[in-house]
Order: sequence, then C-alpha cells, then structure tokens
Amino acid sequence: MTARKGSKGFTPLGQTPSEMRSMTQIRGAGGRFVAVQALRALAADVRQLLGAHTKLSYAADWSEYFGYQPNDGSNDRYFHLDPLWADANIDFLGLAPSLPLSSFLSFSSPSSLSPSPVASSF
Repeated sequence: MTARKGSKGFTPLGQTPSEMRSMTQIRGAGGRFVAVQALRALAADVRQLLGAHTKLSYAADWSEYFGYQPNDGSNDRYFHLDPLWADANIDFLGLAPSLPLSSFLSFSSPSSLSPSPVASSF
C-alpha cells in the first residue's frame, strides 16, 4: 500500500499487482475469464473496505495491453481485461513495462554490447 499526496493531505492508494498474465488468460465455463472476474470481485471488496477516497488501480503486465490471442489456430483475440479496466471500482490503470536496456542479440564479446534505444534515451 502506498500513499499519494493530494491537496488535502495523503490519500491511500491501493494497487493490484501485475505479472499475472497466465492467470488472467485462464478461461472457465462459457469461455469466461475467471481470474478477471475474481479481480473485479477483489476490487469491489477492497473498495468497500477502504472507501471512495482510496484510489484503486490495476497495473497490468506490459504484454497484456494488446489482449489475449490463444495459440489454438483460431486467430481469435480477446480483450479479456477490458471488464476489469472498465470496472467502476478501478480508478486508473497502469502498465508495468519490462523494457530491455541492452541487447545481447549480437553478443560476441563485452565490447560488442550496445545500448538499446530505450537505454540511449536516458
């Protein structure tokens, strides 16, 4: 739990963790994404416990941004997190990027390492 400084002092800030990509892609009966339903229920429970003055967020893994495409040959794409992201109990969204700071694709010696464009921008 963290706090965000606002004009009226400190506001509690609750955040559901990311890095649950495999879990949020599990489908149950009727093709429903059961973990997404559970996260929505969790957000409702947390909202009830902490009240309306607490800002709640879901911070998704960066790879969840573009939805879920099952590897079953169907070419389907599910924007499975949309119900969670649009839930009235979620105040804002976050994406947890795991960007590479260097590239080892052409690694032959330590001197051949070059910073990625991301690292070069700092």
